[in-house]
This record gives sequence, structure tokens and C-alpha cells, in this order.
Amino acid sequence: MKSIFFVSVFVLFHTYIFTQSDKSYIREFDKENIELDGNVADGEWKHFFDDGTLHVKGQFKDGKKSGKWYFYYPDGNVKSIGRYEADNEVGDWIYFDEKTGFILKDGQYSDGKMNGQWNYYDERGQYKFAILYEDDSLKEFINDNETKVKTYELKSE
Repeated sequence: MKSIFFVSVFVLFHTYIFTQSDKSYIREFDKENIELDGNVADGEWKHFFDDGTLHVKGQFKDGKKSGKWYFYYPDGNVKSIGRYEADNEVGDWIYFDEKTGFILKDGQYSDGKMNGQWNYYDERGQYKFAILYEDDSLKEFINDNETKVKTYELKSE
């Protein structure tokens, strides 16, 4: 019975990953308490695409996402980088374009909610506009028409 449950969760998990945006996927994934062989997950965790390419890398502490997490596109390029505390997104998060590797958006989370200024860039990394959020709610749209290019140096932890 346990194996049927885990297979069902696995199939639903994979179906959900490929049909939702990053944030929706992350939140849905948070709803489940991850278990490995009956024990709550602790330590480094990795998930791979069907072809063996790394999909997600992060840490669990007491069964909850904790520390820096990396999400990858199927081609191996980084999709997003951010931190978790007790399953909630916190601090700086950066999302990258799949083909160019330039930053698409960056901003901060607080207790799993978008807060403060989020900057949005085109596929070449040029600044387009910003949005101010408060607890996931849009508060202000900013379009100062300045051309800025933002890059990020990947440092593996």
C-alpha cells in the first residue's frame, strides 16, 4: 500500500512540475512532508529529470526546505536560485532566462511572499521595469526607462 502511495505521489509530482510556474510548483511541493525510508528528510537533496540531468538541488532540515536551493532547466542551465527557511522562500531570489542565462527577474521574499521591489529584465538582461510588492500583492509599477544590464556570478555551495 505504501508503494502505491509513493508511486502516486511521484507521478502527481512530475505532472505538476511540468504544468506549473516555478512559484506554484514550489508552493505545491511545500505542502507535502518529504520522507525517505520512513524518516523525515534531512541534509542535501537532489532531483533529476528523466534523462539524468539535475533538476533541483537543496537542503532539508527536519523535513522542510532550508538554505540555498538551485532549480535547473532540462538543458542544465540554472533556472532560479533562492533561500528557504522552514519551507518558506526568504531573502534574495533570482530567475534566469533558459537560453541566454541572463537574469529575467530578481527580488526578495519574506515568509514565502514577494516583498519589496522586484526588477524585471528582457532575455538579454536589460532592465524593463520594476514592481513593488507587499505580501504578494502588487503595490506599485515602476517604469523609469533606464537601460541597465544585471549579471550574476554563479557560486556553487
